[in-house]
Amino acid sequence: MKRIILIAVACILPLAFFAVIWQTVQYHMLVSSIQELEVQQAKLIEILYMQEISKSIVSSRARIDTHTQTFDVYTTIDPSRMIRIVPSVNKKNDG
Repeated sequence: MKRIILIAVACILPLAFFAVIWQTVQYHMLVSSIQELEVQQAKLIEILYMQEISKSIVSSRARIDTHTQTFDVYTTIDPSRMIRIVPSVNKKNDG
């Protein structure tokens, strides 16, 4: 009986040692992958921040005004040439 227990312990100890080593290796692999993901996340946050800044710069009113002045297609409208259409409230017209 003691011999069977001794053989079982002799077989279990190397397996337990291997399991601890395997778990340690897996833990360190997970830690390194988490660090890589954190670096990637920081880069993506920085890119998103820069895109938001670029979007706010491009969509600002002053930027649009200076941009439209460089092209001849966009010109200011003379107020005397404007025609205002005001619908009649008193009279209903179906056609």
